[in-house]
Amino acid sequence: MATKTAPNTFADVIKKAEAEHKKKADTYGADVLAMREKVERFGIEKEQAEEKLNSIRASFTRADDTVSAEEYSTALAATDRAGQLIDGGKRVLKNLESKPVHSHGHVAERIAEAVRAILPSDVEVFSTFADVKAEKTDNAYAIVRQLSPTEFASGREAAEVVVRVHRNPRFAAMLTAEKLARAVEGRGWFVSGAHKPGDRMYETHAVGIDEVRIQEVHVFSAIPILKSDPTEAAAKQAASSLVTDAASRVDVGVPVSFQPIPGGGVRAPQFSIRVKRVRLNSKTVKGERQTEVIAEVAFQTNTLSMSVGSIREALRDAAQALSGRFVGNLGVVAEGVATKPLTDPAGAGTSGSEHVVAVRFIAESVTA
Repeated sequence: MATKTAPNTFADVIKKAEAEHKKKADTYGADVLAMREKVERFGIEKEQAEEKLNSIRASFTRADDTVSAEEYSTALAATDRAGQLIDGGKRVLKNLESKPVHSHGHVAERIAEAVRAILPSDVEVFSTFADVKAEKTDNAYAIVRQLSPTEFASGREAAEVVVRVHRNPRFAAMLTAEKLARAVEGRGWFVSGAHKPGDRMYETHAVGIDEVRIQEVHVFSAIPILKSDPTEAAAKQAASSLVTDAASRVDVGVPVSFQPIPGGGVRAPQFSIRVKRVRLNSKTVKGERQTEVIAEVAFQTNTLSMSVGSIREALRDAAQALSGRFVGNLGVVAEGVATKPLTDPAGAGTSGSEHVVAVRFIAESVTA
């Protein structure tokens, strides 16, 4: 009795395409290196051929007839050959380097999360780094393909991706650049050079296909990859952003114009708030890093009609809003952000007196 073979699912098709693509990716680096070495060798051969040809021509100017026509012809051919080889090698190398073959798919995986959030729940969404041929089916599905290798910076990951939705031609379009952009931005990610949702994203529609290409999108994971150690500068930047957020939350009843304070902070006619001191302590265990940041924030009112209590409350709210937020070169802030008064809060109504509150948070990241 013949054994029935289960039909391949689209996931199986992607898996097979990725396996074949990965073989090419594994040899890509060696191919580039080999071509670079060839171009270098062609360059040396060209220099040697030109030197010999110039020497022969110099002998002709001295009426030296010891070089035969065959030798002269060979020198000309060798110079021309080396020149054409180096030009061809450079073209091949440029083509290889402009179209890197890679097996990176992490950015595509993250974008797939955003795509799932905006498509109907019965639309399957796949992510891949391979070029997968579309399957004819009555059911709509989407493929997110990562077109370029992942670039790491400050804990974010960036790449070019394309999202393609295959649907029944009778149905209306399911995907637009603006819709995808809002889903991306809603996760704290961003598209390079975008000034409004949909910028730097290229939308096309064909029969039964919606496609959006993002030239460079920056994402991060729940626990981002941070290849270099967190720095005090990053902690100070985070503290500065915190006090600016806190200042914007203070309600003084009228529009407020802020002036920056050197070192991080802002000043308004009614109050001021600044970063007084920042401490950082980072520990890594088996690739998992926790970075503790303690920011001492000083603030005061400049008018008797305003209580520092409102500033203290705004700072507490801004601190609590840090939880889950990505902070460049530090990681993602864990739950449990804490605030602690370092000066006596009893003088909450005192104008002109400086009050200090410590804000403590933990940023999580991994090393690879």
